[in-house]
Amino acid sequence: MESLFRHTGITISFYDAWAAYLISSDPVFRCETYTSYTHEISASGGYLSANITIPMNAMDAEVWYDRGIGRRVKVFNHAGICIWNGFVNEISVTLGASTLHVGPLSNIANLVGAKYSPVLDGVAGSEMDTTLVQDYNSTSLYGKWEKWISVGQAEEGVPEQVRDVFLADMAYPDNSDELSIYSANTPTVTLACVGNLYWLMAYTYNNISENLDTLSNKLLLVLDADLNSVISHDYSYIEENNYLVSMYEMSNRFAWDVIKELLSIGNGVDDTRMMFGVYEDGLVKYSRMPDVIEYYHYLGDRSRKITTKDGAVVPPWEIVPGKWLQVPDFLLGTAMTSLHFMKDDKRNKFLESVVYTSPNGLDLSGRRNDKLSQMLAKIAYSGGML
Repeated sequence: MESLFRHTGITISFYDAWAAYLISSDPVFRCETYTSYTHEISASGGYLSANITIPMNAMDAEVWYDRGIGRRVKVFNHAGICIWNGFVNEISVTLGASTLHVGPLSNIANLVGAKYSPVLDGVAGSEMDTTLVQDYNSTSLYGKWEKWISVGQAEEGVPEQVRDVFLADMAYPDNSDELSIYSANTPTVTLACVGNLYWLMAYTYNNISENLDTLSNKLLLVLDADLNSVISHDYSYIEENNYLVSMYEMSNRFAWDVIKELLSIGNGVDDTRMMFGVYEDGLVKYSRMPDVIEYYHYLGDRSRKITTKDGAVVPPWEIVPGKWLQVPDFLLGTAMTSLHFMKDDKRNKFLESVVYTSPNGLDLSGRRNDKLSQMLAKIAYSGGML
């Protein structure tokens, strides 16, 4: 079977799962032939998802079903530059008439606690938390995935029993199978992958301090709390944001939920939109949205290519969000606006999301920057002030 990779120059390497995340740098599997490949990148999250279908012999397919969940994924362009990075979250294996599923990994719970309201003499008290317990074998294989279960009103000892059953039920990836008697398919493995952003949904963030500090310092504290050492400690791509926020967080919210709230505030000082993403090897980028146009596309171009300002063609698999794209031959006869007001020019699109489908499919999503929502977020976060 001729590989579509040979047309695009894209290659995919798979590495050991979380247990060897910082130990092995050698790929355990290199993909040279595939049936389909799609990835999505977002201006508010970075590498989000990738889906890959690979034909292979039955023995290799069984190995993937048994050991593939959690494997790290790196996708490279023809020059060896990483264009997507994450891990295998879910696997579907087709063997003859059977389709076997395992995952999603991100649904497991191997570090768990319970929330409850204690009942004493028939009266319910204020909500409390049990201690966290973990399945050490699961965390050694898949990393720590923290989850909390709400028990409601409960007498002494009941919340701990519910917590322990929850851990026993959820510590390992789910699996299922389907059987189609009249189907006989070539063995294939379909991998639903997610970006390292998902590790920010694997732990909660709490802080008892009620002091005010800068928004960017709070962001660093949230990232530092990563239980799995996946998020890079190279913070050189995190721009300072001096808007003051409270450090207090005691609601057991996932790190990503805290970060999304900080993102909703924007720059805070001049209401500039801020972008956030987790990229190669857990590198975090946090910066203002750009004020220059980097991509160009002409409606009259039958080749449908996207270029830089100097006319250089940008391959579709290398287009990234968080940039401005202009369509110069749209609304001909309408005056161009200055760069300062380029968001008001309907020729200009800010790319929120990029979905690439091999070999040449490209879906671009964009929207206008909404300063009102940033203002409302600041008012809500500060308790009524701007």
